[in-house]
Parts: sequence; structure tokens; C-alpha cells
Amino acid sequence: MDKFMSKFITFGGLSVILAVLLIMVFIGMEVVPLMKEAKVSERETISLPSVNSESLAVDEWTKLPGLVTKDSIYFIDLKDGNKVIREEFNRAEDTQITAVSYSQETQTIAIGNSKGQFSTIKINYQKQFLDEYEDGKRLSNIIYKLEQLPYMSISEKPGKILKIQYVETEEKKLVAALVEIDGKNELICVSLKQEVDLFGNTSGELTVGERLNLTKETEGKMTQLELSSQADSLLAASDNGSVYSFRTIDGKLSFSQKFEPFQNESDKAITSMNFLFGSKTIIFTNNSGRMLGWSIYKPNEEMPLGFGLTKPNFENLDGPATFFTESLRNKAFLTGSKNKIKLCYSTNENISWSKTLNFDVKQSIVSSKYDTILLTDNQDRLHIYDLNDPHPEASFESYFSPLWYEGQSEPKYLWESVGGTEDKEKMLSMMPLIFGTMKATFYALLFAVPIALLAAIYTSQFLPPSLKTVIKPLMEVMASLPSVIIGFLSALVFAPMVEDKFPSILMVVIALPVSAILMGYFWSSLPPKYRYICKPGLEFIFYLPVLLITVYCAWSLGPVIESIFFVVTDSSGNQIASFADWWNKKIGLEYTQKNAMIVGFAMGFAVIPIIFTIAEDSLSNVPKAMTSASLALGASRWQTTWKVVVPTASAGIFSACMIGLGRAVGETMIVLCAAGGTGIMEMNIFNGMRTLSLNLAQEIPEAVHGETLYRSLFLGALILFVLTFIINTIAEVIRQHIRNKYKAV
Repeated sequence: MDKFMSKFITFGGLSVILAVLLIMVFIGMEVVPLMKEAKVSERETISLPSVNSESLAVDEWTKLPGLVTKDSIYFIDLKDGNKVIREEFNRAEDTQITAVSYSQETQTIAIGNSKGQFSTIKINYQKQFLDEYEDGKRLSNIIYKLEQLPYMSISEKPGKILKIQYVETEEKKLVAALVEIDGKNELICVSLKQEVDLFGNTSGELTVGERLNLTKETEGKMTQLELSSQADSLLAASDNGSVYSFRTIDGKLSFSQKFEPFQNESDKAITSMNFLFGSKTIIFTNNSGRMLGWSIYKPNEEMPLGFGLTKPNFENLDGPATFFTESLRNKAFLTGSKNKIKLCYSTNENISWSKTLNFDVKQSIVSSKYDTILLTDNQDRLHIYDLNDPHPEASFESYFSPLWYEGQSEPKYLWESVGGTEDKEKMLSMMPLIFGTMKATFYALLFAVPIALLAAIYTSQFLPPSLKTVIKPLMEVMASLPSVIIGFLSALVFAPMVEDKFPSILMVVIALPVSAILMGYFWSSLPPKYRYICKPGLEFIFYLPVLLITVYCAWSLGPVIESIFFVVTDSSGNQIASFADWWNKKIGLEYTQKNAMIVGFAMGFAVIPIIFTIAEDSLSNVPKAMTSASLALGASRWQTTWKVVVPTASAGIFSACMIGLGRAVGETMIVLCAAGGTGIMEMNIFNGMRTLSLNLAQEIPEAVHGETLYRSLFLGALILFVLTFIINTIAEVIRQHIRNKYKAV
């Protein structure tokens, strides 16, 4: 029977190990795809009409790409045998179209002519379903409709439009152009207006509203311009390498900033400048292939919003950029020089894919679904590539290095998986989560370990057996209290109650152990005839009144201490006693209601029973012969406990602390209720944190299966798994060392 049980236990242990390994393998399989590079494969090559195209256009479904020239757009129907359909633009009389630009985001073509007139052409794509089926799927065609607006003058004086850009939002339409007037390049920006009825519907003709000539704010010859997709900012570059930024201030486009992107480079001339998705970051390149990213941010609270160098580490191109396309789904962009092509991601400055082609790229475009790349070459061919890059945001730098995110004043570790807008960068750093896990565990154990171990020592060595049979079961019942209840009470009752009572808590924390030590010293100094009045182990009967009085006095002393040491001046010049304001203004750290102190108390309350129970068992199992021998040799009960019992039971005590550590690391509900859930990397006891387990609980229900956030959450789970494994392994090694040290005792 014993042999059978031994084999059964061995089998059970191996099964547990196998189950744990399988869990780790499952988590790892979900994480592995994050490490894969983008895959790009050529689908087909199509011959194009021999035209001098200015840019590429494409529909949402990548079925009807188009070549935009200065007078027409050539649609290539990929479904109908690559049929070419030409749609010619309307021209104003006696003019030539001299500038063309295409916006994939709004599917709009802006054209400007030799007399300073401009027009816009909207491409309306639609999917038309047919009464035909193939492999169970209903077939469809992509149809289009062009809507061209009448020509309007961009300047008061006629001139040749050299470059033009147009953007529109629900509230604003803006046109910016470089116009050659009397031999000089003028930077002109006009807004378009249209009547709106009570229901928000536009009616009437689109007319020119405010017209601004911004040339007087610039120096040198303007060669390039970029409008933001929100129609609230304009950047113009001069031939001397300077960039002039104009932003909407008080409803009017005004000069904001002048800067040189390549001020520290030997080649300051700007070859290209292009906004990324969201228009908060702009990529500059020069003739030597240097590539830099500048983003909008505030260096500090006093300085205004402006552009600053945030992405200096892009891999250089082999020469000046000859093409550029941004993604409309994320911060990726496609660029290169001649036949060298790179797919880059701005947030982590990584190269997702690169290749040397057997042709020079003329124009490029990435589909709005980020699944197709279209390239044209100088031999009038269209190359279509399938793009599979599901996790461009994922990289070692994204998870474990500080990154300079858009809008931030410096590189930071941040976790913010969901933004307020679609163009918001995903911030997926694991460091705030790891730090938050360690912070919550530290404060929980700081509160729990001393109380649990001292209680275990007192219960096992000093408390009478009759009381021990009551106290220990009560502590074990306390361990069964659901953590969600503890978290609920800590957040809704305890946190508001102590929010403005920290000086009182501080006085209690200081006064309580001091009074206990003094009381113990006083009790031990009493003559034996007085001490023998109380039976050994029942001294707490005399201690309790003293400790309760101490707690009351210390708590009452808190406001007095606050009024003396924690005084600040408010905005009206009045002095107020407030520890929270003092901590914020004098120390410069945040004070929030849900903070690490609340988490430490609440989680410590949950951990104490576990540590107490295991430690008490270890202390109680020390052979009585050892304690009796120590007492017989004249040692006091305290000396016997400290010199004999605790060292002998140290392996079990250490195990109790490690199990408590594991409980604290994996705790979710208490942290969810009491920590605030913000990923802050500060040891400040008065602000919150975000732990790995809390992050999983909050984010996994909303994460889309297979997407970057979903797999990043599994990465967090894997990190938690590995951290726990490492800690437990180290703990077991230390425990075995301690056990071997005292096994001969």
C-alpha cells in the first residue's frame, strides 16, 4: 500500500509539473507572433499606360488603383482584365494645371493652375454587389464617381501655383499653396466656407473665406509645404533648411515656430517632409539619406506647444528619399531611395521590412487596410505586394525601453493601450506593470510580514494553549475572506476615511511599537511577586489598555502635528494645515486617495493569515526538548525563542514569507479596487500603480483576439509567470540551504 501511495504521489507531482509547463507553452505560443517581422510578397505586376503620373490613388479594397497626372486620373480595373479608364479633369479656360496633390485619407485630388486658381476633385468609391456567387461569396464591383468643384482664386494677384495641398474635416476645409507671383514664391493659405442649415447639412456653393499670405513670416525661398489632417497647422520648408510652423491660435492660422531639422548635420537641405497618421509627427529626410522625426509636444508647462526632435535613431537611407507613403491605420510609413525600400514604424523607430528591388520606385502607396503595397516604376509598371504586418508596434524597445511618444516631453515608460482617437499611439511598455507589481508587493509585505511573524511567535511560544486553540482558527478563517470584499471595503470605506488622516496614522505607527517596547521593559523590571500575579502568556491583558490609550492619544495628536509641520499657503495667501497639499507642493509628489498605502494595508490584511499560519506551524513543530533544555540552562522565554526556536524554524518562516510574496504578486481584486490602475513608476507611497495581474483583469475582456494588445497581455502573463518562477526557485534554494544548516540541531 505504501509503495502504491508513493507512486501515486510521484505521478501527481509530475502531472502538476507537466500542467504548469503546458500553461507556459500555451502562453508562449500567443507571444511568439509578436517577434515576427513583416512579410511582403509580390502578387502581380501590371503594365500601365505611358503617362507622367504625379501620384498613386487606391480604393479601400485595392481593386481600382489610379494614376493621378496633371490633367487626368487613369483607373486600372484589376477585376476586369486590368482595363484602363481615363477621367480627364475640367480645366479653366486658357490655363494649364501646374500642381497636383492627392490625399488618400480624404480621397481628394487638389489641382492648381497657371493663373492662381485651384479646384478639388473628390473620388467617391462604392462597392456594388452583384447577383453572382463564387465559393459561397457574393461577388462585387468597385464603382466610382468624381465630383469636381468650380475653380476659385487662391490669391488676389494671378500667379502660377507650384505646390498645393488640401485637407478637410467636418468643421473646416483648408487649402495651402506655393504660388509664383512676380518671380517670388508666396505662401498662401485660404479657408473655404459653405452655408450650414439648422440640422448641420451643408447647402449652397463652397466659397473662399479667409485668405492669408504667410510669406512675410518666412525667410528664403519656400520649396515644400505640409498641411495637418486636422486642418489646424501648416509647415513650410525653405531652400536653406529652415521650417516654419503655423498653428491655429484663437481661430486664426498664425506663425508659431521656426526650426532646422538638420541643424547638427552637414547637409541641412530638406529633401522631403511628410506627416504621419494623426499629423503629430513629421518625417524629414535630406540628400545624404538622414531621416529624423519631429513631434509636437510641450517641453514644460511654461513653454508653448511646438515641434521637437523625438525620433533621431531611424536607420539612414542610401540616398535622398524618392518616395514616401504613410499608413492610415498606424504610425508605419514606407520610404526609400530608388530601388531600396523600407517599411518603418515611427513609435519604436524600427524597420519592419526592407528590400532591394530590381527596379527604381517612382511612386508608392499603402492601402488603408494596411494589407497591400502598390509601387510604380519608370518602365510604366504597377507592382502589387501583399503586406502582412499584424504587430508593427511590438518590439523589444516598445516593451522594455523608454520611448518618446507623441505629446510627451521626454522618453518614458508608459502603458496606455487605448487612446481617445484612432491616431493615438499605442503605449505598451511592460516596465510600469513590472514596477507596479513590485511596488504593491513591497508595501503589502512591509505591512504584513512584521505583524504576521510577531503574531506567530507570540502565539506559538507565549500564548496559553487554551487561547491558542481559539486564536489560530480565527486567523485561518480570516484567510478565507474573499479578496474582492477586502478590496471593496478598502476602496469605499478605508481610503476615504484615512485620506486626510495620515499624520494621525503616522503618529500611531510610531507610538504603538514604542509604547509596547516601553511597556515590556517596565513589566520585566517589576519584582517577580508582581509579575506572578498574571499567568505566563496572559500579559496582554495588562498591555491592551495601555496600547488602546496610546492609539487614542497618538490619533488625537495627529491634527496637532499637522498644524505645526504640514502648513502650506493656498492661492488666496491663507495658511492651511493639510498634509496632502504639503506633500504635493513641498515634496513635489502626487497625493491620491487610492494609493500604495491603502493597497499595502488591504493586501497585507489578506496576506497576514497565510504567513501567520505557516510560520506558526513551523515554530510550534520545534522539538520541545530543545526549548526545555534552553529554559533549564537558565535562558528566559524570549532568549529561548530568539536563540533557539526561530533559527530552528527559519526554513519554515522563510517559506511562509515566500508564499505570502506569491499571494501578493498575483493579487488582482484588491489592487483593482484600491490602486487606481495608473501605470506610474514612482515609489511614492501616496500614488497608485498598475500591476501585471490587474492589467490582465482589466484589459483582456476588451482585447481583440490575435491583435497586438491581446498578445501583449499574454506577454505580461508570461513575464509574471517567469518572475514568479525565478522568485520561487531562488526561495527554494535559500530554504534548502537554511534547512541543511539546521537539520543537525
